[in-house]
Formats: sequence, C-alpha cells, structure tokens
Amino acid sequence: MPTVLEWLGFVYCFSGYVAGPALEISTYLENSSGKKDKERVTPSGLIPAIKNFFIGLCCLGLHLVVTANFPLVPDPAKGNPSLDLCPNPNPNPDPDLNPDPNPNPNPDPTGVNQTSGVFAPDFLERGLFSRFGYILIAIIAIRMRYYFAWKCGEGAYNAAGMGYEGTKDGVEDWSGCQNMDIIGFETSQSVQQLSRAWNQKTQHWLENYTYKRIKGSRLKQQVITYAVSAFWHGLEIGFYFFFLTIPFLDMAREEMRAKVRPYFVSKDADGKETPKSTKLVYDFLSWVANQFLCNLITLPFLVMQLASAVEILKIIMFVPHIIILVTLVVLKLLPDPAKKIKKA
Repeated sequence: MPTVLEWLGFVYCFSGYVAGPALEISTYLENSSGKKDKERVTPSGLIPAIKNFFIGLCCLGLHLVVTANFPLVPDPAKGNPSLDLCPNPNPNPDPDLNPDPNPNPNPDPTGVNQTSGVFAPDFLERGLFSRFGYILIAIIAIRMRYYFAWKCGEGAYNAAGMGYEGTKDGVEDWSGCQNMDIIGFETSQSVQQLSRAWNQKTQHWLENYTYKRIKGSRLKQQVITYAVSAFWHGLEIGFYFFFLTIPFLDMAREEMRAKVRPYFVSKDADGKETPKSTKLVYDFLSWVANQFLCNLITLPFLVMQLASAVEILKIIMFVPHIIILVTLVVLKLLPDPAKKIKKA
C-alpha cells in the first residue's frame, strides 16, 4: 500500500501529467525508489526520449497543417450556440437606438451553427463520397494531436529512465511506457486490434479491472466496459453514442470471422490454418472496412453534444450504423461454413 506522498507523486508525476499515467503505480514506485536499478542497470533513455519527442512533433505538425485545411468543426464545445433560448424581448427593431446584445443572423432549429467544416452551409452541396473523403481526412488529422500528446508523454517517461524492459534480440526495449501503437492502430483490420493499439494503458486498466470482473456474455462485458469508458470521458451524449456502438461493430467482426473468413483459409487435420492466395484480398478489404467504419462512428465523440452528433450523422446519412446493422442481420442468416463442411 503506497503512502499518501507516494500516491501524490504518482498522480502528479510530470511525465504523465498531461496525457495520463502510462504505467501502473507499482512500476512507478519500483523506478522512483531505485529498486529497478538494483535488479539491473538501466541505460540512458535519452535516445528513445528524443525519438518519441520527434514523432510527437511530426504528428503535431501534421495536425496543424491538415486541420487548417480540413476542419471538422471549429469548436465542439460550442455545438449549440444558435439555439436561442432567450430571444430579445425588445420591441424596437432599430439597432441604432437599441442594439441586440445577442444577435443571431442564422438561427438553426437543430441547435448547430458553425461557419466552417462539416456544418458549413455549402458542405451538403458536396457528393456523399466527397463528404466521406473530407471527414476521414479531418478525423485522421484530429487523431494526430492525440499521438502528439501520448508520444511526448512516453518520451518524458523515457527521459526519466522509465519504460525500459530489457533487451530483445540485442536491441533495447523501451516499450514499458508505450501508450500508443501508431502503426498497429493505422493498420488494424478489426476493432479488437484497434482497441489494443489505442490508449493502451487505459485499455489495459479497463480490461483487468472492469471487463474481466463482469460475469455474463461477451456482449454484456463489452457494453458495461465501454459504458464505464464513456462515463470516464464525461457526460456528453456523444461519448455514449460512440462507445456503445463499438460492441455491435465487434459483433459484426465476429460474425464476419466465423462466416466469411473460413472461405479464405484452409485447415488441415490438426486444425492448423493455411491462408489461401485470396486471403490478401480479405485482409485488405477488412482493413478498408475497419478504418472506414471506426473513423466514422467516432464523429459523435468528436462533436460531443446531442444536437451536433445527430446532425453530423445525418450529413453522412447514418451510413456506418446502417452497414453494421445490415452486416449483422445478413451474417446471422448465413450458415456456418464449418457445420456445412461437416455435413458434406
């Protein structure tokens, strides 16, 4: 049991103060007390720290450049500024005699009033594919700011000598404080792989302290775990809209793996799988579908407020949610290939 001073030191550790702790308190105490140094010699963390800082700064640069040209929304926290709940009671329409202190030239009954990005008046003039392309680029650009925060946090831990895991194949391993696997995330073919690459320490905490403690079906475990994650983010409805969509996307993935994937691999008598030549096509399409759906279902999370979330999903015509629903229904009706083979 840590002392109050040790606990406060962990919570307010500079390396993890901005992006959150990237290690367990037990690991922090082993490093801060010098226990790790007694067990093994920790090399200088300067090189891995500089590497992570450099990656973080590159991500920040991409975020600033691309977001300037592809803004999603100017300010998600101000998604409802046009909902005029207190109209001006002044009967005199002359602005010179009695100006309106809260003018609203473009009232929007949806409560969304943004002058650039996806809520701009001319955005709906784009074709559907053009909207998707713009939104996907905007979301990737937004993601870069998270990469910046996490990579700089990892670098700060490395500079303090934390995160060293020994050597692997003769190379120093500084992944102990890794919170983001950028390559793993961007190349993931399923929401499961994606979740394990994103915000890894929080994912680890949720898995061990929430998911594994829930009794019942996998769907129940996922719904409760993602609800906890949404609550941890805040009370905005967009968080819940996003997180509670993920379990159904994962259900579609499981059905796809069970009903479609067997046609792209062959099994021997021992159950060992051998990919067919067409497996590359399956992997590529899985990556495209996963990136497309996972990016688009994050829109309510990014705009946060209910009116903004509903409006932005209208802009993309609820396509990701329709795809998930249709995929689940269709695949549920398809026969299991394994059972089909056994009968034959």
